[in-house]
Amino acid sequence: MKNSSENFPQVSEELIHYLEVAHMAVGNDFLPDNFRALLEVIKSRNDIIAINENRNHPLWWFLPAILYSLYDQAIDFDWLEKDCRIKESVIVIPPPFVALENQLSVDISSLGMKVSRRAHSFTLRMVGLLYGGFPWFESFWRICEAKQLLSKECLVLSVEAEDLDVPTALELFKRRRRNSYGHSLQLACEDLAYPGVVRPFHSPSRMETTRHRYAAGIH
Repeated sequence: MKNSSENFPQVSEELIHYLEVAHMAVGNDFLPDNFRALLEVIKSRNDIIAINENRNHPLWWFLPAILYSLYDQAIDFDWLEKDCRIKESVIVIPPPFVALENQLSVDISSLGMKVSRRAHSFTLRMVGLLYGGFPWFESFWRICEAKQLLSKECLVLSVEAEDLDVPTALELFKRRRRNSYGHSLQLACEDLAYPGVVRPFHSPSRMETTRHRYAAGIH
């Protein structure tokens, strides 16, 4: 693997802003206020791999969002992710859509996956860990406040399967079925790049899976 800094993507001011907003949501425990200096020392893919493999690294939680910005909105990285089956993932059902849990569980179980549920508080810290650092997080935060969703109860589905790559299976399910569970909540945010949107359920990419399981209280 090439370890040169030549042609390595540059950190944008937009990414700095997105991480500043994330920091306001999650605090120093999850993103230290010196994150800009930490970004400046990333010069190669090997540096990124080292961060991804060290859960105690100060940038670990937000590495997916950082890479999304550095690599033109990519979410999957063959050079970063281990070539192995991930047997567990998670679905988060926001407070307005908790009544969908039974149907979602039935539909996912029909695909050969085991589903268990737990309640969780839909806190600002939680949503910051799920979406912080991405361009749409600020508008998501705004709609959560406008609809008074924060600190209400959401549902977390733990999804497992022995013979499937669960994040990939859930991504296919999401693409095919997310519109089957009702309309998203939306809020126009004319001063931001994205509208605020709360969808019926959320499932993470492969790279986000471990992070989002921790964020949802599954260890």
